[in-house]
Amino acid sequence: MESITYKRKPFQEGVPYQFERTLDSSSNVNVKVGELVRPESILATTWYKSGFRTFNLGNLFKLPPEKLDAIIKRTVGSRVYQGDVIAQRKEFFGLRERTFKSPLTGDIVNYDKESTRLTLQYLPHEVKVVSGVFGKIVDIIPQKNIAIGTVVDAVYGIVTFGTDREGSLLEIGYPDIPLQEDQITEKAAGKIIFGGTKVSIEVLYKALAMGVKAIITGGIDYQDYLQLRSSKGRFEDVGISVVATEGFIIGPMYSAVYEKLKEAEHRHVFLHSQKNVVVLPLPNSKIASLDSINLREGRLAKHRGYGILIPGQTVRVLSGDNVGQYGVVENAEDTNIVVKIREIGVKIRKEFLEIIE
Repeated sequence: MESITYKRKPFQEGVPYQFERTLDSSSNVNVKVGELVRPESILATTWYKSGFRTFNLGNLFKLPPEKLDAIIKRTVGSRVYQGDVIAQRKEFFGLRERTFKSPLTGDIVNYDKESTRLTLQYLPHEVKVVSGVFGKIVDIIPQKNIAIGTVVDAVYGIVTFGTDREGSLLEIGYPDIPLQEDQITEKAAGKIIFGGTKVSIEVLYKALAMGVKAIITGGIDYQDYLQLRSSKGRFEDVGISVVATEGFIIGPMYSAVYEKLKEAEHRHVFLHSQKNVVVLPLPNSKIASLDSINLREGRLAKHRGYGILIPGQTVRVLSGDNVGQYGVVENAEDTNIVVKIREIGVKIRKEFLEIIE
């Protein structure tokens, strides 16, 4: 009789994949379809408006609306710099001046003569849309996105929370012990870090204070998870994101997963929370000619399901004395499956096992 149980794929290798970079109506695109790009390539430049301030000139100068036109020195549409005189009035027979100087660098975008309110718009700031990966431009939808095709490895988590993140990958701590607060230092700021058998709430708060973007680790306590998860849902931005590759089971990451992360250290990687995946773009040296790969068809495989237990399979123990341990199936003919863990054969119920592909 076949023994069916849970099945999971903890990672994938060499998968065609597409990244999308967002554009808006003000984006100037610098690339074209078919162009090869590097991680530092600037795909587009976008200008974002940065807000405004409003000033009541009538109150400032104690004048009625009809008398303000004579003292205003700049017109709507003018560019002004911090300290420039916008309006000036001579008082006491010219012996004293009352002046309104621009408190910011920006543009005069409106003046309402009835309310005497003058509006200054901050100068827009430039944002460069960077590739982040080696790849090829496969599609451009103006004012929407640019699609980059490349080849990636992927590491799957069992539990994730927080929003999507991207950044440089950095190893912290050791694979076989929990992460410690003193391991989170300034060098982790702005990084996605990985390591340890678990992350505690104290370590998470330290990482949040240090500006860490995300943590990839073995497990997380369920109560800590509930405390940190946003009341709006687990994919809201809580300041930091977490991927637990072993879920609520505290233990080392699967060795092959840890090696994949180790290989990608210092590269730019992407965490997609709702897909429970960390995407590891391959370096240019490991990618065959992109012309020979159908980059439009790239898809990550379904990583969870069910399978039939057979001898020789790697499995993970989900419950009981050996919870979190990995072993190899020796005999799958009975309800209690014989699994070799650390050179010892152990009988475990099939529903307490998970096949590792």
